[in-house]
Amino acid sequence: MDLSNPDFKEVCKEVIAELSNSYGFVPLADFEHEIGKILTEGYQYNRLLLHVLKNNIKVIKNIQHNNDELSKQQREYSKLVVEPTIELETFEKDIKSSKLNKTNNSIVDKIVSFRNSDDLGEYLEENNSLIDEKTLKLAILKLKIEINEYYKLKKEVTTEEDLDIINLDIDELKDKIEVLHYFIDIINGKTDISESDKPINDIFFFESSALNPLILNDLKDMDRNYLKRVKGLIDSLIYDKPKCIKKFVHNSNISNIYEVRDISGKVRVTFVYITPNKLMLLSAFKKKNNGVVGYEMANLSEINKKYLANLSTIKEDINNESSDYYIRNQKNLLELNNILDVGKKRG
Repeated sequence: MDLSNPDFKEVCKEVIAELSNSYGFVPLADFEHEIGKILTEGYQYNRLLLHVLKNNIKVIKNIQHNNDELSKQQREYSKLVVEPTIELETFEKDIKSSKLNKTNNSIVDKIVSFRNSDDLGEYLEENNSLIDEKTLKLAILKLKIEINEYYKLKKEVTTEEDLDIINLDIDELKDKIEVLHYFIDIINGKTDISESDKPINDIFFFESSALNPLILNDLKDMDRNYLKRVKGLIDSLIYDKPKCIKKFVHNSNISNIYEVRDISGKVRVTFVYITPNKLMLLSAFKKKNNGVVGYEMANLSEINKKYLANLSTIKEDINNESSDYYIRNQKNLLELNNILDVGKKRG
């Protein structure tokens, strides 16, 4: 340890590196023993001690922060483990007082048994007259209990592959819960867009190399019976009221892309957030009856490559009302309105 170096900062670094423990903390007894032997001048000693104390305070704060973060995670986990059981007990008291009949109980079991959110949404849509809010809430609680069990299981798995499978199962259960919440909102009229609602987000179109908006091409080829659903989805984005929305987090090629879908899961619109209030529509499609969407995913991957490659230009164009792209976008919005029979211009 060379304390003769005229660069005081370097001296401090050397002292801390030499005397600190595995956490980066310098025990003051060690400092006094080692440095006191070398530095006899009080000013030099005190100056160096002050720097070491500042280092130790920083280390303590980092440890406290990490402990706080760990405690926060533990609290969140504890909440997840305990909360569903508490909710279920509370709700069961409601059930006893209001008497869910056997039909409702069988519907709850049916809802919970669906393997994916798309089949669940289709069932809810087809049987809406049989389903009330209380039934849906009980189904949500049972699904939370199931998620709870998966979280417990995560602590026991030993391979990355098993962990991935569990995470996918948890995501699917969360998707089902989201569909149930969406249906509750439908029952309560919360998905409707009223005259008092104001547009929140601006819509832009991703174009092909021939400057054709891809989503408009998709809509022109879509069965007109499904266009009303697409209109509802796009309106939900414009007015910032999307419900069944998810990000493709498990596919690295399209992990920045979102999908919003109708309650049945049949019709979907994909988009990206250019900024928090500016969305770029990419595609619209009807899910195949066999559930295979591989073609659409491959398509999205190619679209996303082009989107990311041109992102800087896109950002410039959407903020420049005199750019050729911006002018085309206004015309494309009118065409979208015509296709979907939307009465209100948005741009």
